[in-house]
Amino acid sequence: MVPFLQFSGRAFCHLICCVLIAALLSACGSTSTTSVTGPGGPKCTVAVTAPAAISASGGSAAVTVTTQPECEWTATAEAGWISDLTPTQGQGNGEVQFRAASNPNGTARNSTITINGQQATVQQSAAPCQFAAVANASSFPAAGGTGTVALSAPGGCAWTAASNVSWITPSPQSGTGSGTLAFTVSANPGPARSGVITVAEVAITINQGSASAPTPTPTPTPSPTPAPAPCTVTLQPVSTSIAATGGSGSFAVTANAGCQWTATKQATWVTLSTASGVGNGSVGFTVAANSGTARSAIVTVSGATFTISQSAPACAPSINPTSITVGDEDIEGLTVAVTAASGCSWTATSNAGWLQITNGSSGSGNGTVTYRVTHGSNRSGTLTIAGQTFTVTQVNCTATLSPTTQAVPAAGGSFTVSVTTQIGCGWQAIENLSWVNVTNGNNGTGSGTVSYAVSPNTGKARNGNLAIAGRNLTINQAEAP
Repeated sequence: MVPFLQFSGRAFCHLICCVLIAALLSACGSTSTTSVTGPGGPKCTVAVTAPAAISASGGSAAVTVTTQPECEWTATAEAGWISDLTPTQGQGNGEVQFRAASNPNGTARNSTITINGQQATVQQSAAPCQFAAVANASSFPAAGGTGTVALSAPGGCAWTAASNVSWITPSPQSGTGSGTLAFTVSANPGPARSGVITVAEVAITINQGSASAPTPTPTPTPSPTPAPAPCTVTLQPVSTSIAATGGSGSFAVTANAGCQWTATKQATWVTLSTASGVGNGSVGFTVAANSGTARSAIVTVSGATFTISQSAPACAPSINPTSITVGDEDIEGLTVAVTAASGCSWTATSNAGWLQITNGSSGSGNGTVTYRVTHGSNRSGTLTIAGQTFTVTQVNCTATLSPTTQAVPAAGGSFTVSVTTQIGCGWQAIENLSWVNVTNGNNGTGSGTVSYAVSPNTGKARNGNLAIAGRNLTINQAEAP
């Protein structure tokens, strides 16, 4: 019986221990699965506003960021031609300044600036399609042959090639951007001839010699006079660059003896000092100042071409004034003048909520930005206009009078007093003396002038105060004689 009792005691203790351990594990398990969720952070909503399309010459612009004051944001650019992002990080409302490189292609392009997942699309205009074409040969024998034309053009600019005669065949007959096209000159069975290949509106003259005359039966007649050699014209150099301010230059013309050539141009801003010549010579030219975008022109000398490229004037915008101090009232119609070269694009943005641009948020060349100031005092804010900083300081309205004391003879008379105060500050002149009458300037805004008349004095000397813009003008009138 004893062994049975010992076994039962151990089993009982084992059972009790297992129950206690299970209870502890159950309690621990319920504690470990309990979680507490704290308050979440601020929910940020970011909106971005892209700038107007940027010209092909590139320049500076900005993306406007609108969000809650506590929201932080980061800005990144997708394309390599968008650079100098400033700043790349910020908080609350603001703007991201950037610079776009010039577009070398004849097609518009766009990319994005991403700010906290929001994309602002930056668009840039295409470069103007300007073509220059030069043939490696312009004269061929009667047997014919092949030649090439080197074509220079911005990428994406479409062109066509055509011949005005059936015996000159260009290939390919269309394309885009710079490249080289070939042309074939068929054998000439007859007299000397000329034709024109037009590549991207550039005309190239091709001359071909006559076929050899058949050998006649020997006779005592003289041999036929050979045809004159065709003209071959080459230019050196074949292109030049001129500054935006204009200038002059020349290029050499090399031609075989007796070859008559003519120089022509289509651009009105290029003037030629030499229009024609025979054999070797030179052509002088003058280029007028450029007040717009970059441009180019071609001078043609008997099929050979000379290209003149002129840069656009540098954008150097300025603003006037650069700062202003105003009173604590709502003020409409304040303006800032922008001076910039023709074709130079600029933008205007506010960096303070109480400064609101009402007109002229963007422009090109000279212009005006109009803004308003809302009620407030003792604060300062800025506008960014054409890359320049314009500062607005708003203070409590105060006024001063000049003079503050006026001596008047017994006979009376008319007088004026100047009121000096901040822009937008309103004021009044109150008639509180029976013998003083305000004749002009009973009220005004900003600095101004009050005119008043003092009646003749028939008694003893007298004095009083005329209340103007919250200040007193003391008037002392002499005693009647």
